[in-house]
Amino acid sequence: MNIIFDIGNVILTYQPEAFLKALWSEEVDASALYEVIFASKEWVLLDAGLISHDEAVKRMCTASPENEEYIRQTMGCYFKMFKPFQETVLFLQELKEKGARLYYLSNFHKKASEWILKEFPFFSLFDGGVFSCDVHLNKPDERIYQCLLEKYGLKAEDCVFFDDVKENVDASSAFGIKGIQFFSVSKSKKALEE
Repeated sequence: MNIIFDIGNVILTYQPEAFLKALWSEEVDASALYEVIFASKEWVLLDAGLISHDEAVKRMCTASPENEEYIRQTMGCYFKMFKPFQETVLFLQELKEKGARLYYLSNFHKKASEWILKEFPFFSLFDGGVFSCDVHLNKPDERIYQCLLEKYGLKAEDCVFFDDVKENVDASSAFGIKGIQFFSVSKSKKALEE
């Protein structure tokens, strides 16, 4: 069986608002900064690898000049918010030991994707994967699922995909991959058994 995993909020934590509040405390309005950075069109373009990190920062600062210093510092360290869910890491190890082939498919920036692959040794459990920034496509575009299948010679019907975002799960299912929305490892195990 080929099992495909999203990364954010499935394998690694992704809680940008909480990260901003912890980083800046009461110094800045975390909600406003969230909108300028993580909810921006630049963030989506970075995921798709269509603009550089420096260009994204420049545009964000132009959009919110009063927050320039906060934007620059946040964009220099935001990847530190990614922490492994140990339960998911153990789940990956169990699946690998049972003979499953593991892949990742995630919307991710270039710098952040390179950082997590170096930072977390358990990514060696994966047989491969696709980051959105490398193929210039973001989920839920069905072409990104096609990229993964073609890259590794997989058949859609032989794959299961876990993602915390329902829209991405629905897109994979429409493409022929069995999509399962990720809520917890225990629910995922039950879904796999079924």
